[in-house]
Amino acid sequence: MEERQFLDFYTKHKIIPVAQEINQNHLSRRQYLYRTLGLNQYNNDSKIKILEIGPGTGDNAVATNKIFNSQITFIDGNQSSINAINQKIKNGILPIDTKIINYDFLDFSSKNILEDSKFHLVICEGTIPGQNKPKLFADKVLQFVAPDGRAVFTCADVFSLLPELLRRLWRPHLIKLEFKEAIKKGIEIFEPHLKNLPEMSRSYEDWVADQVLNTWAKRGWEFSVSDAIETAQKNDMFYLGSSPSFVEDWIWYKEALNTPNYYNQLALNEWENKKIFLLDKRLHPISKYDLREFNIIEFSNILNKIGNFVSDVTCDDDYEYSEKDFKYLDELISILIQIIQKSELSLFLEDTLKSIISFKRYWKNIYEGVNNKDEEDFQKWWGRGTVYLSFEKSRLIT
Repeated sequence: MEERQFLDFYTKHKIIPVAQEINQNHLSRRQYLYRTLGLNQYNNDSKIKILEIGPGTGDNAVATNKIFNSQITFIDGNQSSINAINQKIKNGILPIDTKIINYDFLDFSSKNILEDSKFHLVICEGTIPGQNKPKLFADKVLQFVAPDGRAVFTCADVFSLLPELLRRLWRPHLIKLEFKEAIKKGIEIFEPHLKNLPEMSRSYEDWVADQVLNTWAKRGWEFSVSDAIETAQKNDMFYLGSSPSFVEDWIWYKEALNTPNYYNQLALNEWENKKIFLLDKRLHPISKYDLREFNIIEFSNILNKIGNFVSDVTCDDDYEYSEKDFKYLDELISILIQIIQKSELSLFLEDTLKSIISFKRYWKNIYEGVNNKDEEDFQKWWGRGTVYLSFEKSRLIT
């Protein structure tokens, strides 16, 4: 039987490693996110129906309910998640009309939802990347969107998660330990890294469990922005907004075409020109460079090979590193460094290059299982991680 990504791991360890502290900062962050995604256009005089797939502890939904006049339905197959949400309803943190469907989403059919009962807003956050078949999962999500509805996806790929993937290379050592001991050891290793994320809103324990010990990174785990746009286009939905905001549109509105294809192609073109800036959260797009003029195919190929290596060695609980593994990744990192140094990429990847060189030294420590806290340039390197995208059903005014 094929492993159910996230769900089996969470159920096995009875965890929900996505908890957020509900405070004013949390509420303000979510309000900013929804505004950036173009979701601040609802009329609060009437309730909108919202579906959240994989809600975790329901902490984000608390903010959603405060921002929108809404009736929220959850779908989740993790009993620990269901218990946490029920407790919030019991304590009055979530409203009494909140609905819970205790079901594995992959086994739940949109046919169980009447056409006139579909949802104005469907949110699937932190769930699609890492699935066994991410694009099929996303396509199913969109079947629950009402004819005038919107959807929010989160996307991630090797461009946005490269430094996090490299940190996963500790997994073959950590997974041999008892689970709680692995968490403790992981915190000891990664605390100097995580301190470079002062606005991080979940616990170190949850981060280690979810990002390092979980098996989500099998080959095929990626769900990129281009994958999301392709899935939306197929379902007659068009790009609405994103976080980070990467679309610039300087066209005169009278010359624009109000079609899904126009919006989606605009977003796709902008994404292709800016996706390299996801490699490092310290980077910001530089308008004078058009990355489409750079030949980054070789660069992308090396990233994909690194990603595949991480998948192969970090999703097998019995994996033991060999000298061949060490030499293979060391060579790939060396090639990556050379590509940057010999091209115009070095003009804006200066800090990133320092971090990659630092990782090249650190890889020997990971391979040998030695915790070296001296590689500060690597510790500072974090990708932009998750990209949020929103889409809207195509509606023509007549």
